[in-house]
Amino acid sequence: MFILIPMALIFLCAAYLRLNDDLSVYTQGFVYFLMVIIALISTILYKNIKKNMRLQDINVIKLEIIELQKK
Repeated sequence: MFILIPMALIFLCAAYLRLNDDLSVYTQGFVYFLMVIIALISTILYKNIKKNMRLQDINVIKLEIIELQKK
């Protein structure tokens, strides 16, 4: 999900640039900037979610150890 949606948006931006030859330099720069921002945001979100999942797994293991110690 964090890879497919940004890739679709980047593909749409690239298609927009390919289809419209008469764009100004500022519009082209904005579209390229938008593509970079989309890639950065999706990468940051992916890393944060991956880190949170790892922490969640560690917490589950800690809870299981505590439950086993109580028994």
